[in-house]
Amino acid sequence: MILPIATRAGIDPIHLGVVMSYNLSLGLVTPPFGSVMFVVCGISRTTIVDFSQRGAAVSCHLGRGARADHHTFRHR
Repeated sequence: MILPIATRAGIDPIHLGVVMSYNLSLGLVTPPFGSVMFVVCGISRTTIVDFSQRGAAVSCHLGRGARADHHTFRHR
């Protein structure tokens, strides 16, 4: 459903797929909707607070990458 719109806008389908996968995986591991985060916390028997504190550096790094990709899309 998004692919025809992106193609007409001049966005490469491979780039779109990579950025969408990246952003979806970022959303799955970060609160408040991080469903994968809840599963990992349940399996590893750790708290969400501990997981979030230890994963803050990773989240910041991933967030910078998402902003860089958004910047790339906007200026094509």
